[in-house]
Amino acid sequence: MQEWANDLLDHCHGVATLLDRASQSKHHRQSVAKARAKVADSTLTPSAKMLTEMSVKQCDFQQYAMQLSQERKAYVKKQPLIKLNEYTVMAQRSIKQQQEMEARNDVSFEQYLQHYYAQYPRTKAAY
Repeated sequence: MQEWANDLLDHCHGVATLLDRASQSKHHRQSVAKARAKVADSTLTPSAKMLTEMSVKQCDFQQYAMQLSQERKAYVKKQPLIKLNEYTVMAQRSIKQQQEMEARNDVSFEQYLQHYYAQYPRTKAAY
């Protein structure tokens, strides 16, 4: 299993290198390195960490999941929410933009579909 995983990660490393060059970063290769470390040492996997924490807290999965849920709930409740007024303004703006787009629409639905599918030469229209 480790051999297969490392072979797969070798291929991922090549892709990660290309992505890092394009984004001028090291993030993708670092992710592959972290995954490779987990293959070498299974105690680094999320499931192993969870089992260790359950053992330390002496709880079963249901208790662990409930505790984790309560912690996440408390965290989310502490986060500031966008005010309802801001959502209302965003919704009104969106509706206005839609109405403006529909008002200047001089293309039939069939023409729209032809134009849309023309972007994808291999796709055949289903109409």
